[in-house]
Amino acid sequence: MLSFVKHEFMLKENEKVKIIIYGTGKRAGLALDILRGKYSEQEIVGFTNSCNNSDNQKIFGKKVYNFSEIVSLYRGEEYYYISPAEPTRSEIQVILEEKGIDRTHILNYEEVEENCIGCEDLDDLMVVGDDALYFCCSMPGQNIAPSITYRESIYETVDAFLNEKNDIIRQLKQSSGPCYGCVKTVRGGIRKSKKTIDRLSIGLSYPCQLACSYCTWHCNSRNIKKYGDKQVKKAYQIDVKGLIQYLEQKEVFSDTGTIFIASGEITISAKRDELLDAVGNHPLCVMSNGIVFNKRIAQKVARMDGSHIEVSIDAGTRETYKNVKGLDAFEKVKETLHLYKQEGANIYLKYIMLDINCTDNDIQGFCGIIKSIGPQNISISFDYNCGQNISQNVLRGIAKLSKEINKLGLACIINPAIGKKNIEEINRCIDLK
Repeated sequence: MLSFVKHEFMLKENEKVKIIIYGTGKRAGLALDILRGKYSEQEIVGFTNSCNNSDNQKIFGKKVYNFSEIVSLYRGEEYYYISPAEPTRSEIQVILEEKGIDRTHILNYEEVEENCIGCEDLDDLMVVGDDALYFCCSMPGQNIAPSITYRESIYETVDAFLNEKNDIIRQLKQSSGPCYGCVKTVRGGIRKSKKTIDRLSIGLSYPCQLACSYCTWHCNSRNIKKYGDKQVKKAYQIDVKGLIQYLEQKEVFSDTGTIFIASGEITISAKRDELLDAVGNHPLCVMSNGIVFNKRIAQKVARMDGSHIEVSIDAGTRETYKNVKGLDAFEKVKETLHLYKQEGANIYLKYIMLDINCTDNDIQGFCGIIKSIGPQNISISFDYNCGQNISQNVLRGIAKLSKEINKLGLACIINPAIGKKNIEEINRCIDLK
């Protein structure tokens, strides 16, 4: 078994300290909410990461510091909380220690006593698909997710999944098994060797009104029209509510475990209310096209526990939106976003950069939406169907959009799955005058 020791550092009574969150990715908001609850009397100064941040960048209303700036300001008196999951969390922990930060100043320090190959998804993720439960989300051309096909009952399926998870972890430690050699594995230790789930992703083929140019999902309007709704009907047969209840009953889904609704369009799904009932008090992350407003979803994603709604707009003009999404709904999406904003929802905006939406007009138009909505998080991604063979136009577009977002005093996340070589080219483009 993997030997793992978790340290909980408690601050002394009446001790006042400065806390820095290391990491500005999707878990940064959850980290902020955790700290606000656990260390309500302390000052959460802001965020930092491994990037070279401009002076005026902010997320969640707090500044994103360069690490050197923190050292200069607080001279080692500050405390850190690492927001990413494993294996990135362990890598950051090593970076902090190498920079001279004492482990007692890392609030969520965790000591891995055995070095092995690990994977963030295998660590704590379950993906609910139409035909099986998956251990991760496959990336076209890069990996194929191991899975457990559905048994007679959802309960038998969950039990088989949890047992197989431990077997895969054991095999991976021995440099073998279905996950060995996957691009997503990193040497540095798996956080858990027990049967636990912290992230539950609902990836079912619920229907969607759009036909995005990059989407190959069964449930988009283009494929439903072409092949029928057989896959949608299959998705509706999956007992997601029973699955969640069983995970809770077995005490393998933590109280703070996050539920992601990640495919199809939940606002028009026949399973919407049943699924929202099943979510209960779990943090909820909804990936939506933003066409239909739902007040109940708005209330769920307004909670200060990392819950949010993410809308991938992928355009800054009405014409481009129609070309990318297959529907003339640009103005409707902007209207819906304002309704979510009025309800206090935590809004994440996303832009999937393509050759057809990397124009100056689209970039400026998207930045206009950012200014109008004031999202808590902004991310830039790419067409996964291309693998890492990204065109120069797209890389330049990502660089330009990133620079424009920084000019607004905001930080953005570029999907790291785009690959190291492409990230280097994007940074080169950003540095060009």
